[in-house]
Amino acid sequence: MDEFYDMSPKEYYHAMKGYWDREVRYMRQSYEVMRMHAVLTINPHLPRGKQIGDPRKLIRFTWEGVKVQTMEEMKAMLMAMAVPKKKDG
Repeated sequence: MDEFYDMSPKEYYHAMKGYWDREVRYMRQSYEVMRMHAVLTINPHLPRGKQIGDPRKLIRFTWEGVKVQTMEEMKAMLMAMAVPKKKDG
């Protein structure tokens, strides 16, 4: 506890920045693992031609340097991957 009270404002700032940077990296890694899990869960239910090879095609994150997908764009992507129903007759 003495180390905390002995810190200068600059040292405190750098300690907190390092802590938050680590938390952000952990959060991003968790989201990327969930995205990969989603791809592995969805692929067996898609026809071979429509399977997702690159997880970034399912959803892109803002930290990957691309614009944020709107709900309409995500819905269009999922509908494009959906298997069309066969017509009777």
